[in-house]
Amino acid sequence: MPTLPAPSEQPSSDPSIAYVCARDCTGNNKECINNICQCKPGYFSTNGDIVSANCEDENECQVNYTPEIQCDKAIKATCTNTIGSYTCACKDGWRDADEDAFPGSNCVNIDECAENLDDCNSDQACLDENPPTKWMCVEKTPAPTPAPTPAPTPAPTPAP
Repeated sequence: MPTLPAPSEQPSSDPSIAYVCARDCTGNNKECINNICQCKPGYFSTNGDIVSANCEDENECQVNYTPEIQCDKAIKATCTNTIGSYTCACKDGWRDADEDAFPGSNCVNIDECAENLDDCNSDQACLDENPPTKWMCVEKTPAPTPAPTPAPTPAPTPAP
């Protein structure tokens, strides 16, 4: 029985290479692309040799992950790692700026006061702030009372 060549790093149209890739690149989140065994998107090789390696889930949400993920950074969105991928969601007090964009990729502040989402009573004013504080009710400050006009000072009477 002839020996089949080892999989190549270069794509090949040789049917024996395609057979080797299909035969050896099975299971555990691997796939043959252009007759090269690769980890599926969202997975990485645990030892650098994809054919013999386990392809493990990448944690796209970890600090300093590259390539850049699409979640709005800092305080605006939460990244959640999922098997083979990740999701993003705007945090409380924020919403997606564009409903057609990747969720959690561009979060904008919700103005709870302008949208009447607050629970302030009539003696209070709503003050909107960026999360995590969101909004708060503050006592209305009455208009300052003008200072009284001083009474005119009588002119001094001349001495006799």
